Amino acid sequence: MGEYDPFDPKADQTKKGWLTSILELGAWLGTLLSAPVAEIISRKYAVIVASAVFILGVIVQTTSISAGANAILAGRFIT
Repeated sequence: MGEYDPFDPKADQTKKGWLTSILELGAWLGTLLSAPVAEIISRKYAVIVASAVFILGVIVQTTSISAGANAILAGRFIT
């Protein structure tokens, strides 16, 4: 069985759905955590932490070419 290609028109629709929706799931979790983090470390540093987490997610997605589809999903969730 070959490597999963999310841009293949014949690819599994469930996997395409996860690829799309996992970004929103991670954003939902980030929304729930943003207020407590801002209360603990202040809004200024909460924005810096959120930016660092976003950059980490982008790095994971960028380097996921050799790691496979699960790394893409993890990177999108982190982003």
